[in-house]
Amino acid sequence: MQNIESGKTLKDLQKFPDKFTFKIMGDNTNQFYADVQKIFDGKDDVIFSENISRTGKYISISVTLEVFNYEELESLYTAISKLEGLRFHV
Repeated sequence: MQNIESGKTLKDLQKFPDKFTFKIMGDNTNQFYADVQKIFDGKDDVIFSENISRTGKYISISVTLEVFNYEELESLYTAISKLEGLRFHV
């Protein structure tokens, strides 16, 4: 991601360590939830919260934790993007 006005990327602008909240939306299955949890295994002080859609078909999972460097942030986003059943993430 690049800031057009300054020409700087998120890597240039973000200070680490910092708390991040990942918003992950996908199919409401036990496997999807377990796969999301697995991405954050071994991380300290991870906070999960979830919301199920009105129809029960989808789940929105918020995951908050401290990220220590840009490479870790990028690695987490990459792992999230590969989740089976993923519909959207930010």
